[in-house]
Amino acid sequence: MLADCDGFARTPEGELIGLELKTYNFRLQSQWHSGVFGKDGIIKNPEYAAQVAHYMAVMNLNRYDLLAQCGNQADDLIVVTFRRDLNFEASLIDAEKRFWEDLQAGIYPEVKALRKESYERVVEALLEYPKEEEIRLADSFMSVLEEILDFEERKTEMNRKIKEIDEKINALRIPVIEAMDNHIYGTCGSYSLTLKGVKRESVDARKLQMVYPEIYTEMKKLTESAPSLKIRKGSHK
Repeated sequence: MLADCDGFARTPEGELIGLELKTYNFRLQSQWHSGVFGKDGIIKNPEYAAQVAHYMAVMNLNRYDLLAQCGNQADDLIVVTFRRDLNFEASLIDAEKRFWEDLQAGIYPEVKALRKESYERVVEALLEYPKEEEIRLADSFMSVLEEILDFEERKTEMNRKIKEIDEKINALRIPVIEAMDNHIYGTCGSYSLTLKGVKRESVDARKLQMVYPEIYTEMKKLTESAPSLKIRKGSHK
């Protein structure tokens, strides 16, 4: 049982509390606000609740504050206060104990679904020290690879059907747009219609490179996407 705490503070009454610091994209601000109810609220990220409960157990604290920040304004800071729940703590410790004992026995947890953000974090951690040489996996992974390929084929078929549906919807939209006769807003029975685009400002990187090559070179940055596992028949050679 270890705890890697971000920080600690003392309340005016002298109580020692733990601090967990998070940052989030400003586009997700509404999700954070809608997931926090008052100061003793519930957050939409249950793994954070488990994280601070673990810290409270290890450090023997009765309160832990999660501070989430996306900018420099007062409204950009969201604070969620967690109080110690000994029943939840006991169940968490029991789950952690079973998880660790299973790992020691070579039993790995079955993950039925994983959010994209969680998947990318796990892959980043597992590829901290990438090796170029080829490794041979146990044949027991064959069934997993076949299941991945099966899901990918089903996803491809679903995307094809979605594309067909989008094309049919587009065909149905044309007479409606024509009937609106260049009007942005319209009504039809109990329905309201809006026909307008969304303006977005962006930098023309190609033009910037041609006109101001030095600025382009100074401002450009290299980004790398999360590694993607590709499966195909045959060897790499």
